[in-house]
Amino acid sequence: MRQWFMAMKELARPAIDAVRGGKIEMIPKYQEKIFFEWMENIRDWAIARQIWWGHSIPVWYCQDCGEMVVPDEDAPDPTVCAKCRSNDLKQDPDVLDTWFSSALWPHSTLGWPEKTPDLARFYPGSVLETGYDIIFFWVARMIMMGIENMGDVPFTSVYLHGLVRVSGAHGRSEKMSKSKGNVESPVGVIEEMGADTLRFALVNGVSAGADSQLSEGKLQNAREFANKLWNIGRFVLRALEAHPQPGWSADRSPQNDPALGPAERWILSRTEAVVADLTRLIETYHFGEYTTALQQFVWGEFADVYIELAKLSLRDPNRADAAAKTLAYVLDRILRLAHPSMPFISDTLALQLWRALPTSERTQSLVIAKWPEPGQRDGALEDRFAILIDIVRAIRNLRQSAGVKPGARVQATLGGDTRAIRELGDAIAHLTQTELSFGGGTGHATVVRAVEVRLAAEHDASEHRVRLGKELIEARDLLQRSRDVLAKPGFAEKAPPSVVANEQAKLAEREERVRLLERELGK
Repeated sequence: MRQWFMAMKELARPAIDAVRGGKIEMIPKYQEKIFFEWMENIRDWAIARQIWWGHSIPVWYCQDCGEMVVPDEDAPDPTVCAKCRSNDLKQDPDVLDTWFSSALWPHSTLGWPEKTPDLARFYPGSVLETGYDIIFFWVARMIMMGIENMGDVPFTSVYLHGLVRVSGAHGRSEKMSKSKGNVESPVGVIEEMGADTLRFALVNGVSAGADSQLSEGKLQNAREFANKLWNIGRFVLRALEAHPQPGWSADRSPQNDPALGPAERWILSRTEAVVADLTRLIETYHFGEYTTALQQFVWGEFADVYIELAKLSLRDPNRADAAAKTLAYVLDRILRLAHPSMPFISDTLALQLWRALPTSERTQSLVIAKWPEPGQRDGALEDRFAILIDIVRAIRNLRQSAGVKPGARVQATLGGDTRAIRELGDAIAHLTQTELSFGGGTGHATVVRAVEVRLAAEHDASEHRVRLGKELIEARDLLQRSRDVLAKPGFAEKAPPSVVANEQAKLAEREERVRLLERELGK
């Protein structure tokens, strides 16, 4: 068969220069190497296809003399043979490769070759998102065609995501693909678990450009997080019903309210930290890390710590209004941050929240709401609550290992260096369901940071020594790391004073932890 080819080397060079010169950024960056390998070894493109749909090849053949007629670019279709003047012309029955048509997409959909307002406004675009497996078939060809036809690149960033894989023959992982027949329809998952669950599960924890497998475990985790987010929203809305705040805005921080307690000031500070961190992650295309960090904050800090402490604040007439404002503000931030990965649940809750407390911008939907900007933080308070969370986790582990029944209150004592958390004793007691005191106590101890944690409950002595032995090994390892960092030549002179001070504080804390563990083990 007669075959048509497209000369590619002349088109490839400007595309290579655009990527190498930084006019187009590829994420993750290692994909640029693959792009260059393709483009610098490019061959002419066999472009004719025998399929029923596509751009017709603009060539006609004279049925009388065999002359090939190719009209000028903007000329009408030919009707007469230029050689023998015959009217019996037949167009080539083939069409251009589908990837040729796809390569025109960034500008042809905007009206090209006409100079339309849409073309002037939206070309070039900003970000192209697609799978890394079509970096040459589609991405490279769009770049080449865009530069050739428009004189400019079609986009400035290319985010190349990984592929969803499934178990194939002999247990091997293979690409989920229609051609392989191993595709699972998302409709069933959506009907059973919701679209937000599927969306979150596909992205959560996946590194940029890395393949992933969609497992039942990932779907269940996403479903539970969706339920948790929904339940958080219902709790906050009930709190606002009980403690309405007329004239207040959901997106206004109550950080200057004198009625705020330590827990309120901490969660407000942590919220601003998370806004800054998640903004950085999403702007640098770390979507998997973004969803993981969002879940850790929402579940591990807001739900498990602050909401439990807010129940105390809401029962205190002097602090209830400040707590309600705090709950509303943090939920507003969370819903804006969650919207890219869980759009339906977040928007539904946001509309309900804003009916109770309209935003200052009177937003009608998260789709058009402003992205949150980080505000003021209290780093010292965040550090103190980080110790609190570690202590709470340690006490809960001690309760579990001692077989203490849920809800039963037992005696716990905190010794060692407790200066940072003495003010937070009531919060620790509430979160651990213990009668808490400071100073010496009875029972086996574990050490958190530089704090001795004791629970007045029976433990298996041998198991307890084994656990402490493991903790001591870990503590000595961390202590050695701190010593190594501070002993590096020039570290104290070259590093910023705040970094040096932080490392010195870590060293002191780790030395005290090792000392306490060694004392408990009698070493």
